[in-house]
Amino acid sequence: MSTLFLFSHAGGNVWEYAKMLSGIEKEIRMMPVELPGDASRLMAELYDDFGGYVKEAHDYIMKNAAAGDDIYLMGHSFGGYLMYELAKSLPIKVSGIVASGCHPYHIYRKPVKGDSTYCHIFGYSKDMPQELIELFEPVIADKIEIVAKHCKGYKNSVVPEVLHIPAEILYGQDDDRDCGSEEWYKYFDKDTCNIHIMNGGHFYWRDDESNIDKMSKIILNLKERTNGKG
Repeated sequence: MSTLFLFSHAGGNVWEYAKMLSGIEKEIRMMPVELPGDASRLMAELYDDFGGYVKEAHDYIMKNAAAGDDIYLMGHSFGGYLMYELAKSLPIKVSGIVASGCHPYHIYRKPVKGDSTYCHIFGYSKDMPQELIELFEPVIADKIEIVAKHCKGYKNSVVPEVLHIPAEILYGQDDDRDCGSEEWYKYFDKDTCNIHIMNGGHFYWRDDESNIDKMSKIILNLKERTNGKG
């Protein structure tokens, strides 16, 4: 069995991802993972550091991965930043990684509140009711700080360990181009790490629905080239 563990953006609904990719369920089992600050856990207590999210995700996978599973990880934005650290921490083999809409840690640029793209980047609109913005903004701001603090270590001193795990890097052409930087090759083998440009911005599948089919094919191709079982 091939199992894809899914992780969402800050304040996101990971079940949206599972629904979006439902067309490949015959080939790969979807396992959405809700962390504090996501969907039904929006009001849950948040972790003080990035490692807390990595550990909870790690423990969830270890509890829910069936023996003999081919394990794949996919995350977007905040969820994407989890992929590398999570793959390093797991004592079981990870067959492949999909990281979407996130920078290589050492060139991370912290979004600034008030910037014209701030709301779009994190999935809500300035036209939303103020009470909803007030509900989501603290979670988003907190997770921005968590990622920025974590990435600072890579900017200052941490030399990335190259993971010998096939990886697919996805980013929107209208998003920050550094999300598709070749600096990713400092984290994954260049020969097995592919970088894909998608039509649209940070949430490219909402901007252009044809990206859903493209994402699905990328995941299935990853499974095929890593000999993932049915």
